[in-house]
Parts: sequence; structure tokens; C-alpha cells
Amino acid sequence: MEKEDFTVKYRDMFPDLRDTVDSDLEKCQLIMLRLLRIFDDICRRHGLSYWLGGGTLLGAARHKGFIPWDDDLDVSMPRADYERFFKIGLAELPEDIFLQHMDTEDRYMYFMRLRDNYSTYREEKNVSGVHNGIRLDIFPFDHYRIPEKLIFPLSKALTAVLLDEFSIGKYNTRKKFKTLRKLRYAAARMPSFFLSARARKKIFASISALVTTEDTKGPFFVGLEGCQRKYRRVDPTDVFPLTEIMFEGYSFMAPRNVPKYLTDLYGDYNEIPDITERMIHSSVISPYESCGHPRSLHWQDKRKEQ
Repeated sequence: MEKEDFTVKYRDMFPDLRDTVDSDLEKCQLIMLRLLRIFDDICRRHGLSYWLGGGTLLGAARHKGFIPWDDDLDVSMPRADYERFFKIGLAELPEDIFLQHMDTEDRYMYFMRLRDNYSTYREEKNVSGVHNGIRLDIFPFDHYRIPEKLIFPLSKALTAVLLDEFSIGKYNTRKKFKTLRKLRYAAARMPSFFLSARARKKIFASISALVTTEDTKGPFFVGLEGCQRKYRRVDPTDVFPLTEIMFEGYSFMAPRNVPKYLTDLYGDYNEIPDITERMIHSSVISPYESCGHPRSLHWQDKRKEQ
């Protein structure tokens, strides 16, 4: 099948339902659910393993769907399946979904995401110059050959020095650093002035290859491109063999031991947090306003076609 055929297939199989609800948060959740259903379909057809992760798995276990205030959706994959999905997704994702990856955007430096082409999703720590549509986050998991205590510091250092040119500035512009801290962060940004994004990504990939291993014994962790955001240690026996869990009325892949997985992450995961502790990731959700990326589409044009 050609990419145009997959666009028609997924338009019919998983129609876009954002017009059927009222609030921007509900629209965002329906858009993310469609991204997840398409992702799930591709994975199942090609025998790729994934599992709902983080707050998405928590929502499935506690609410049978989205946490009511959640505007974020996470899945996790073993590295080998993550790499396979990237290649397959380039060919099979419909035209209204952008596959965001280090290899598809020069300025993008993180883990893979699926982005809705009709919308805008912004955070306070937003990246400029890349696709910022409503998204599905896809985290790779690796086995490492270095001690566990070094993984998180290494990820933070590599991200700051080689990849995170936006976070050193935009994450921290509101913080009042002392002079030494300002100098340290300025020094960390130096490679971004002298090396191209492509060169910095190659260095990052080379270091990542050196510290990870294909040996699947022992725990695995979020890949270096993601663990500075979500550091997670996972015992494969808690994940495999994968099971199924219901989320918004549909069945998706989940870890073998969901209670243990969630308890390790959250403690008493059935406890509803106080309203002051409920995390919202976005600062702006615009379900009908394209983010201005070259691959963006306009909802008005879609309505005219209907």
C-alpha cells in the first residue's frame, strides 16, 4: 500500500472525532486517542511490542481511560521495536500525522512522538522551530552496560551539552541563577554554537551505542534521549509477557504486572491527588489551530472536504 492508501484507511477506521466534544481538553484527549489507536494498529500488524506507560497506564488502571485532567499520553517500547516502528511509521502513518524524530527534524533532539497536523500544543518549556501539534510520546527502553547510578547524570549531561539547546535557555529563563550557574550553563551551550545539529546528534548516538547493550538480562531504563525527562527503571519480568488493558473502551498492550509497575512509579496509585497536585503539561491547547510547521494542515480545509 502507498502512503495515500494508509491515509484513506485510517480516515475510515479511526475517524477524527474532535468535533464531537466541547472542551479543548476533551478534544485533545480524543485526538491523542486516535493517535494511540493508529499506533496500536501498526504495532499489531508488524508484531511490535509496546506498553502503555506512566500516567496513561495509571489512567487505564484507575479510570479505565484518561486521567480526567490529563493532556498527555505515553507509550514505551524496547529499543529494537522503537527503531522498527520509526521505519514503518514513515511509510504507513497517514498524512495528518507527523512522525517527529531526530531524523525528521534538524532542531528536534528528543524521543519519538506522533504529532497531529491540525493542532497546536504548547508547554512553558516549549521548543521553537519544530512541530508542536497535539502528541503521543513514545519512549525507547534500553539495557545499559554502565552502572545504574551513572545513567541519569549521563543523560542530563549529554542532553545539556549536545542536544538541549532550547532547554538550557527556555527551561530556565525564569530562574534567577547566580553568576557561577549562569557561566556553567553558558559553557554547556558552547557545542551548539560550533557544531551543527546533525553533528551533535551523531555524537550523541555514538555515545549512546557505547553505553547500551543488546544483552537483555537485568533491568532496562528509558533511553538517553528520554530519561532526563522521565527516569524509569523497569524489571522486564514486570513487563513481559505483555497483557492487555482497557483504555477509553479499547484494548491496548500493558505490562504483565500492572499493580507492581504502577506501585514502583507512584506508590499508592489508587489515591486521587489533591487538586493542587494535579499535573497539566500544556500551557496552550488549540485543537483547530495549526502550529505553523511545514507539515501542518488546516482544519477548515478538512471540513470543506467532508
